[in-house]
Amino acid sequence: MNLSLRPWAIARGLSLREVAMADDISYETLRTHLRNIYAKLGVNSRVRLVSLLMR
Repeated sequence: MNLSLRPWAIARGLSLREVAMADDISYETLRTHLRNIYAKLGVNSRVRLVSLLMR
């Protein structure tokens, strides 16, 4: 799985604002990326995303 966002930072439990700051992007840009990732992977929540990534 090739995602441009740092999915493991999200999986570690960092807040979205912390992930955005670490990636030097805005919070709204991060939310847009997450919505796109959710759509590509067929998930609808951060919990399901992390569950999928941990498989």
